[in-house]
Amino acid sequence: YEPDELVLSARAGTPLVEIETALAEHNQQLSFEPPDWGALLGSNIPQTIGGVIATNLAGPRRIQAGEARDHVLGVSMVTGRGETIKTGGRVVKNVTGYDLCKLITGSYGTLAVATDITVKVLPVGEKVRTVLVAGLDEEEVATIFSTTSQEHAASEYFETSGDKIRCFFEEDAFDEKGNLTVPKAKAINKIGHALHDLNPIFERFSYQLRLANLVDQLEIAQPQLLQSMLIFKQPGIGGEVTWHQDGSFLYTVPQSVTGFWFALEDATLENGCMWVLPGQHARGLRSRFRRINGRLQTQALPQAPRFDEAQGVALEAKAGTLIVLHGALPHYSAANRSLKSRYAYTLHAISGAACYPDDNWLQRGADLPLRQLPRT
Repeated sequence: YEPDELVLSARAGTPLVEIETALAEHNQQLSFEPPDWGALLGSNIPQTIGGVIATNLAGPRRIQAGEARDHVLGVSMVTGRGETIKTGGRVVKNVTGYDLCKLITGSYGTLAVATDITVKVLPVGEKVRTVLVAGLDEEEVATIFSTTSQEHAASEYFETSGDKIRCFFEEDAFDEKGNLTVPKAKAINKIGHALHDLNPIFERFSYQLRLANLVDQLEIAQPQLLQSMLIFKQPGIGGEVTWHQDGSFLYTVPQSVTGFWFALEDATLENGCMWVLPGQHARGLRSRFRRINGRLQTQALPQAPRFDEAQGVALEAKAGTLIVLHGALPHYSAANRSLKSRYAYTLHAISGAACYPDDNWLQRGADLPLRQLPRT
């Protein structure tokens, strides 16, 4: 891998996640954005660069960046006669001979089997925005997410969102007649809850080896990513998130849920940064949010501990900061009445060795099973 030359060569069997991790260290990427459909196809086999090139696999950026074949510079391969052939090279300005690289890419191995592949890479943009709300009809899906009123708990739209990508509105985005008071894109409280499996950008970030290495150090057995959320904390109307514990909502036996909170923008006292109660995770869970007689309800647990909110500590965080949360650690964030948003991305991992009850609110269909983080 030569970052300065924007060129990378790898054996065909190299897992794509290893390549993307190496590129990320230099703020570079495969700009054709190959998606990983393993979860949808029920496969845990690591995706390889050879498979991507053999199928000419490209993601949504294909319209602008081109297909996989547009980024292949050279290929070494073995024909059906056992002959070794090399085509192309390791430089972008490679115009000698026939362009067999494009012919081989997307041929599904029918013409030859690739053994080594060279591709060009490109720098990652300084900022990336994924817009998911343009076609949202607020009259059809006007589900407000509020931790104070728990109004969303009665909504099927919320209850069935565990294996989908859905938008939820801020409580203060509507007037008393139910009309939006701010532009739709500024009215979204959060987007969840399966971004990490259904959106290529969030998928690539969520399953990166650096995060897998951190989870390994936390000794989470058979770690699986259960939930993801893009949280906006909109300026002026960003709602309060009351004191709660993640383990109450994503309950396992034994307790195993761990939260990963990534600051996408600076989180300050002004725009509603997170607060925690250090050490109070050792007191256990206070409640469970679960299905009781077919309805989602919050149930107090026996001998539920009291939160000593006077001991709260503010966690102001610069953009790019990761906060790791024990599943029983109480945390809170105030309403955002400032002119600055406070974007964050959150992931929750659980142990595949733990029991995940059927009465938990977040459930997935059989067509989108939980995936284990890659082994480091």
